[in-house]
Amino acid sequence: MHAYTQGGFAIMPHATAPLSLMLCSSMKSHLLIILTKYQNLMAPHEKILARWLTEEWDGEGTELPSWLLNKIWNNYPSNCLNEPSALARKLFLKIMENNRGEISLREKRT
Repeated sequence: MHAYTQGGFAIMPHATAPLSLMLCSSMKSHLLIILTKYQNLMAPHEKILARWLTEEWDGEGTELPSWLLNKIWNNYPSNCLNEPSALARKLFLKIMENNRGEISLREKRT
């Protein structure tokens, strides 16, 4: 695939979907793997958030339930407490940073 620029933007004529959507989809799948598979590496408040994000959140809503807010409010910046997607990214990045050697995003094949 060759990219060329026009007006400062990369144009990839052979891409099957916009690159931002492909990256977003890839990030979401990695995020779900980490938040589901590696809860044993999380602090209790992170595990509660991860479980809610993977089991309860529909991926669209922007409001966290009050019981969850009460458990996590002092562990995250207030500007992202009403943005589940931002919380998911922050948790994902923190887990990746703190546990690099223990985490694999590739599924093991048997």
